[in-house]
Amino acid sequence: MKYNNKIGMMIVAGGMLAATSCSDFSDYNTAPDDFGMTGGKTLWQNISEINNLSKFAEIVEKVGFKSNLDAPTFYTLFAPQDGTYNADSVLQILESGLPEDTAIVLKEFVKQHVVQFNHPLNAALEESTLLSLNAKTHAFSPLHYGDATFTNNVNIPASNGVIHITNGNEGFYTNIYEYLDKIEGCDLFRDYVKKYDEQYIDESNSVMGPIVNGVQSYEYIEYAHRNSVINGILRAQLENEDSLYTMLFPNDKAWTNSYNRIHKDYKYLKKMSYTDLTATTVAGASMKVTDGKADITVTSDPAYLTDSLTKKMMISDLAFSHGYPCNDVLLSGGGTKVDSVFSTTRDFLVSAKDIEDHTLEKYRMSNGFVRLTDSIPFQPWQTFEPIITTTRRVRVLNGAGGTFSIAKEKFKKGGERDTLFKYVPDYFYDRILGEKSGDSKYFTFTTTQSTTQSSIPELDFAIAREQGDKYISNVLSTTYHIYVLTIPNQILDNVEEGIITKQKPYYLSFYLNYTDSTESGDPVIKHQQLFLSENADPSWGPKEVTESKVRHIVTEPGYAQVIDLGEFTFPVSYYGTEACPSLMMCHTQKFNTSTKRNSYEHELRVAGVYLVPVEANDYFITKSDKE
Repeated sequence: MKYNNKIGMMIVAGGMLAATSCSDFSDYNTAPDDFGMTGGKTLWQNISEINNLSKFAEIVEKVGFKSNLDAPTFYTLFAPQDGTYNADSVLQILESGLPEDTAIVLKEFVKQHVVQFNHPLNAALEESTLLSLNAKTHAFSPLHYGDATFTNNVNIPASNGVIHITNGNEGFYTNIYEYLDKIEGCDLFRDYVKKYDEQYIDESNSVMGPIVNGVQSYEYIEYAHRNSVINGILRAQLENEDSLYTMLFPNDKAWTNSYNRIHKDYKYLKKMSYTDLTATTVAGASMKVTDGKADITVTSDPAYLTDSLTKKMMISDLAFSHGYPCNDVLLSGGGTKVDSVFSTTRDFLVSAKDIEDHTLEKYRMSNGFVRLTDSIPFQPWQTFEPIITTTRRVRVLNGAGGTFSIAKEKFKKGGERDTLFKYVPDYFYDRILGEKSGDSKYFTFTTTQSTTQSSIPELDFAIAREQGDKYISNVLSTTYHIYVLTIPNQILDNVEEGIITKQKPYYLSFYLNYTDSTESGDPVIKHQQLFLSENADPSWGPKEVTESKVRHIVTEPGYAQVIDLGEFTFPVSYYGTEACPSLMMCHTQKFNTSTKRNSYEHELRVAGVYLVPVEANDYFITKSDKE
């Protein structure tokens, strides 16, 4: 941190001195005559003999770069002249003799002023950028090299390059990744990221030598870094000097609070037992827990998996590329609660104001900005605890045989379809239900088609997403509010009242199959019936009745119905595994007589099963009450 403070002083001093002596290109075209015969000398010999470069030469020698400027490799050297920058501050750092201080001065000062190949100044030169040996980009024009302006003494030839003498030094800014080593108060975040740092030879900026004993040698080596957390999880290029990002650096308090909140969602067992809905050995209705039982090995170390996934979720939405215009609110400031930002992992996050409110400091980098935050300021359901929707992954069982089909229907709220959604609350429709495209909602709903009138179909939903021939679950070890949306028999463009009255109610029961553990830690499948929530809103339509000691959930005929099954806490996490919980729904009425078939809906039509984390559920309901 000592050097970081003093380099700031040098930047200010250099900028102030340079501003007083800016040349016009007409003042120079060739190297001046008063330097003697320079072309036959190396870069090092030249700067060591030019009087007003004595301080720069001293710094070069102390950091061990003298031999590089004596080598045959061709460089362009932008040498700040004495008295136009704070050279004594740099030399004072080198007095410590510490290798780390020498390395910093070499990288952030000396290599900052050296560029490979020949870059002469002339009147026809257009504004461009150059890459220095420390992999930084610099503006280059007839008048300046970054912050440093040119004196009249430029295009000084050497046997291995060319020298341009400048007023002031080119200021150094770390990029976002480099700043991990400098920022204070973010030790936990930094240690996690740097653990996955890998150093390699940057061949594009290194100078190759001959092959020695079958091994490539180098006259000069420039190292670069890659990091699986930054490049893989964040999908960002935070060392790229040509990109522009805003990156959140959570301080240790934010890191600890976030870890303690998230890690509870990732409780794992070494082995999982679950109901495999792909099994074909099950015959008849009323599937039992043991039917289709499958076991998988999840991990040999559940604690390690929990820790890894927790940290992955913590950092996955911390970087924002300014290639997306919506992220520019992070540059201009003044973000509001309704301003969304788009992370490099392709998540839309609300709101920009939350980022502003939790920003302690904002630092300029060479490729963007770092915000030091006291929180990871995103809602759980936007990041690590999303709403889970299950629509397609089903099995249908019938007591007397049967088949099932899946059909897509496009629903549009408003106008002719208002009647169909009479009982569906607006917040549920707007924020949770279906996939939106323009003004329309698309629902994939499952319809059973029974081959016999007396069969009693049941639907089994794997609460997972399809991935090839496997099902990958993202159900966490947390508490969800479970909803099921049923669809009426007639889905028409014009839902007339007369048609609705002819439709029939569903009489339903729901059962959840899930994994738990025994006292010894072994996995076990459990089977639990779910009932209508005691807090279910009666205005939504479904109600619960008991007939012949059987509890039924009864729907209002002719309408889409949201059935509120209340809260359930999953004891273990399924995230990323082939295991998944499943929800079964079935009739509680028989259809062995025409009277019963005329009284109750026989086929099952379901738009989806929705698991809404309790924090999200409470937030949406509370927000809806205020709107």
